[in-house]
Amino acid sequence: MAAKKNFFYVFLGYIVFFYLFLNTAWVAEDAFITFRSVDQLLAGHGAVWNIGERVQVYTHPLWYFLVVLGKALGVESYLFVLLLSALCLFLLLTLTVWLARRQGLSYPLLFLFLFLATLSRSFIDYSSSGLENPLIHLLLGGYVAVYVSQQPPERRFFYTTLFYALVFLTRPDAIIMLTPASLALFIQLLRQRKPWLKPALLGLAPAIIWELFSLFYYGSLTPNTALAKVNLGYEPITLLNNAYYYFRASFRFDPLTLVVILLAVVAGILSAERRLRLLALGLLLQLVYITKVGGDYMLGRFLSASVLQALLPRLLRKPWRSSTVIITK
Repeated sequence: MAAKKNFFYVFLGYIVFFYLFLNTAWVAEDAFITFRSVDQLLAGHGAVWNIGERVQVYTHPLWYFLVVLGKALGVESYLFVLLLSALCLFLLLTLTVWLARRQGLSYPLLFLFLFLATLSRSFIDYSSSGLENPLIHLLLGGYVAVYVSQQPPERRFFYTTLFYALVFLTRPDAIIMLTPASLALFIQLLRQRKPWLKPALLGLAPAIIWELFSLFYYGSLTPNTALAKVNLGYEPITLLNNAYYYFRASFRFDPLTLVVILLAVVAGILSAERRLRLLALGLLLQLVYITKVGGDYMLGRFLSASVLQALLPRLLRKPWRSSTVIITK
């Protein structure tokens, strides 16, 4: 009887999420920039916008090459990004349910957590959109899951570093949220005189390889999309004013998201648990970054992963131990 009841709560959570996903699924105009570059690559012209001009017009190499794979398999990019987004959401939900079971969390409480996430317009809206957010959500879930585990320090450092690199390849500025936790793990290894160079190099290998390729192929370590949004000569007060309107509009149209993030920052910093403090510090740095760059024209795009990082650590109250043994040294 209890098993049937638990299954009901989990099944209901999936149904609610995918009903909202199907009801709100969309593809933003920015995604079509990626689609054009995908078409150019598959046509033999390279990963460019215009033929003969080596310019990186996409911010998300990992997401880009997944879309390339889908188009190469014969699925139109518009449809493929929606299918890929749905897969990322399914895997994230499955990971959350699995972790909740490892924690011994009651299923009604798990359903309440999932229901709270559905009330965030930022999270639901950017669980699709054709942009990289769904993949960031999934990778962030993996990072937090490993970070709160009871893995040996070297193994935990390797896996979190790998997730860190994959998040960087999905959207470089998203690593801001994870940097305090990753830096603390690195310092922990140094203090304990544990091997750190090999797991660091192995974990960061995907990002290092991409940056070397980017420097060779595009002549720059930074995508053009980032260069076009920084160093534009705006006065700091102008950017601060834009950020103010961004957060004001966010609170007006999606109040729960900002409230959850701010509460998580305050509760995390005041928490006696070090891991919660570090994840909360990452959220705070993300808010500072959004303020510094003057917000964004897509309401909620920079906040969808933040609300997930605000909620997940509160769900994973106890460290968990994996039975899988993988040697990294």
